[in-house]
Amino acid sequence: MKLWLSNASGLFRVTNEDGTRNVAKMAIFGVTGVACASFASYKLYKWLGKTNLPISAKVGDNDNAQRSSANAAPKSNGLTSQTNGESTATSDAASQAIKAKEQGNEFFKKKRYDQALSSYNQALELCPKEEVKLLAVLYQNRAAANDCKKNWKTVVADCTEAIRCDPNYQKAYMRRGKAHMEIRKYKEAKKDLAVGYYLQKPPSESVKQSLILAMDKDAEVAVVGYMKNRQPVLISAETVRSYLANFQFDPVTTCLAKFSAPVDGKRAPFQVACDHIELSQYNAVLPYLDEQMALGESNGYLKETLLLRATFRVLAGLPDEAESDIAKLIGIKDLPPRYMSTALLRKALLAISKMNTYDAFSNMTDAIACDPKNGDIYHHRGQINLLMGDITSCMDDTEKAISYNKTEVPALIFQKQMCELQMALHGKREEDLNNLMSELKTMREKYSTEPEVWGLYAQTFVSLGEFEKAQDIYDQAIACCPNCPTLYIQAAQLLTSLDKGLEKALAYLNKAKELDPYYENTYTHLGHVYLKLGKIDEGLESYQKLLAYTRSAPDVKNAMVMVSSVEAQLDMKKNFGLEVPNIFNN
Repeated sequence: MKLWLSNASGLFRVTNEDGTRNVAKMAIFGVTGVACASFASYKLYKWLGKTNLPISAKVGDNDNAQRSSANAAPKSNGLTSQTNGESTATSDAASQAIKAKEQGNEFFKKKRYDQALSSYNQALELCPKEEVKLLAVLYQNRAAANDCKKNWKTVVADCTEAIRCDPNYQKAYMRRGKAHMEIRKYKEAKKDLAVGYYLQKPPSESVKQSLILAMDKDAEVAVVGYMKNRQPVLISAETVRSYLANFQFDPVTTCLAKFSAPVDGKRAPFQVACDHIELSQYNAVLPYLDEQMALGESNGYLKETLLLRATFRVLAGLPDEAESDIAKLIGIKDLPPRYMSTALLRKALLAISKMNTYDAFSNMTDAIACDPKNGDIYHHRGQINLLMGDITSCMDDTEKAISYNKTEVPALIFQKQMCELQMALHGKREEDLNNLMSELKTMREKYSTEPEVWGLYAQTFVSLGEFEKAQDIYDQAIACCPNCPTLYIQAAQLLTSLDKGLEKALAYLNKAKELDPYYENTYTHLGHVYLKLGKIDEGLESYQKLLAYTRSAPDVKNAMVMVSSVEAQLDMKKNFGLEVPNIFNN
């Protein structure tokens, strides 16, 4: 087996001797925390072709498929020369309308669009009302001429008439979808383009990309108002556990016990909030922190409250409010360096969640300048470098993070070993790879109760294409750590990516949901599995829950796109009686 590693999106690929590739969509980001996980999901989403499509992508101008043909037709100019399935019109009026249409087509080919419009207008006046198929063609051809003149509202009106005359007219849906895109009516555009895509035989890749672009643009607009008006997300215990585990130097969350003692015989709201954290009652935390902040000048825990509230606002999907708290914290006079560096790190991770790597690295540099021994900064910067494919920088940062931690942190050890694994794969150094695998096995035995260690160990075998071995490790991991939702999700993800054991994958995901009903990653994969099983309603429900529980704006946008993709399937079934595959599974 040849080993080849791609940096793109943090995906390991294994190339066999025959040149075929196995792709493992590895979740090497399982220990990265909320912000980096958002960054990773965006990169994976982008790699799958779901975002970052060319804004200039257009549809309808070169629609080369005839609705009644199973084979691709030769290139056309966007006109319909035949009477769209109705070639038996024999009345004098219909014949005259066809003659005027053909004259219009000749003008169109010569780019004499005003004359073409005049001919199409004449044809529409002559055409008998009962000749609905011919009328549909005439409206669509007039829309094509107006398309060339960029009269988008007129294009929409004519395509609407064409569809009224012939509800299955694929070209008209495509052209109207294009016009809706031009006037930024993305919600209408995605509906039209979905119909155009699914009615096309066979569906083309260019139309598919146009549909994805429309869904993406609609979500881009919708996410702004959604994030502005949303209420705090119910906080997942698994998300909190993973997130806080990645902040070993946080001056508040690592020292909760020291805040428990009453002051003057009373316990402040901040202290009650800390109690709820220790009891894993995470959804009760924010109200007490708000109460503490309302004390104003008598707030004896100002810096602690601001930092902790910023943390939990991130976890509750309130990034703007979190950013406000961080700004207030940074503005405190004589703020201790550890608080300052932690605040700057939080600010950097919020920048990453917005895909702003420049500001993220700048804030991390400032954090190091004021507190160079805060290992969390190097830990997270290393994770981001790993996701971006900069293995050397990741290794340097990870080694620094390890050196500043007083105790051994399994996630850091494995992060270093993941770097070494990538280097071994790139260099095709079999001896180094064998030694590394032995070290990973030793780590797994040493930290047999650490879910992240099990998960990363299994994912290493996925990266090598040893899928059965990886599945066996996941089974062992679940037996050792039966209360970790992430392990069930990763095991299900492996089964799903191999297109086998979908029912077992579904059982794993339902177990993860039972363990933590607010963990958004569960619903990402549940939706995917349900769609593979043909359970569209359940897939939609899963993606709607994903939308409800996901936190960052990019992830909310992605969830909106997935909801749109399933709604398109249901619309085709309701309006056309067609069972169609999801666009992202097709």
